[in-house]
Amino acid sequence: MLCAHTVSSGLCKVPRTALGGLTWLRRFWQRASVAASSGSGPLYSVGMRQAPLLALILVIACGGESENRTPSGAAGRGATASGGLMNGSSGAGGSSTGGSGAAGTDSPAGSSYVPKDPNVPAAGDGRLGGGSFEGNLGNGWDFCFTKHPGASLDDATGSSDGTTWLTLDSRRSCADSVACQADGDDVQVGFWLDTTLPRDVPVHLYFDVINLGSASPSGILQLDAMQTCMSTAALATIPLPALQLTSNWTTRCVTFTPSTAIDEFGLFVSGDAFRLGLDTFRFGPECGN
Repeated sequence: MLCAHTVSSGLCKVPRTALGGLTWLRRFWQRASVAASSGSGPLYSVGMRQAPLLALILVIACGGESENRTPSGAAGRGATASGGLMNGSSGAGGSSTGGSGAAGTDSPAGSSYVPKDPNVPAAGDGRLGGGSFEGNLGNGWDFCFTKHPGASLDDATGSSDGTTWLTLDSRRSCADSVACQADGDDVQVGFWLDTTLPRDVPVHLYFDVINLGSASPSGILQLDAMQTCMSTAALATIPLPALQLTSNWTTRCVTFTPSTAIDEFGLFVSGDAFRLGLDTFRFGPECGN
């Protein structure tokens, strides 16, 4: 099925911003055009002559539930009108520089991200349902069109929770990365929250990370507030060496304080040399680091 997303995000997401129906169709048409010209994806298979009809069908059909499909993590999948990916498609989407919006307190270089108690359950406090990258794209999380190469999924044995985890590898080209394109925005993966994070209240984000390379990584892991997969402001910037990574899964924690209420945020990793695995993002008690 094409509607591989819940109503919380992705193709079937009800826009929370001013993204209206006409804008949705325009963006869908742009993506369909690129998919057709690339010769791949489900939009290509039906042909551009049927794209207007397909768009209308999608608008009608996406009011319902979709079948469960575990994302494969293959590169070259496209994004939906809300910025998130759809299984098995390819295409290009618009991008804009993030404007004013939520801002956070950046974590200074040299901070310790090792929590006092790493034993926080995978569900955390329940506000971040898609933090383990399980289920459909759009089920609380999604890939976003990004200018940063390196992102993919791995469903091999060895995740810290469930069966799927996010990998980031600086050796991957943009073409070999999920949803990477030259005019993409910053966020590589976005999360949609069921409960809004209030302004001026510190939140403590736990996540599991593993070093997949033989050397210590260089670069940053950045958390951004976002709207429809476009970064609006930095929430935290974490130097990768400060995570003190090992070849085993370890739990790390970062605290940030949004200056406006947010119900979407995302991440990206950039730098000269890194091979990382990320999994099991969840909110919990104070980091204590």
